Amino acid sequence: MFNGKKLSEYLKEHGMSQSALAKRLGCSEGAVRHIIVGMKQPSLAMLTEIARLMGCKLDELVIEPKED
Repeated sequence: MFNGKKLSEYLKEHGMSQSALAKRLGCSEGAVRHIIVGMKQPSLAMLTEIARLMGCKLDELVIEPKED
């Protein structure tokens, strides 16, 4: 599952807005917003590009589901 909170932290660290990220990803700002709040999961291609832009590893943007 994608960790939108972590992406928000990376955006702040890089001084990048959701709008700027959307432009770099080639998608709408609404799509980025939906990914951050958890309404939508990014594709593997988008996830890879987000990790590249944020200078992190893929697993830093993904959280494992809690086991009950």
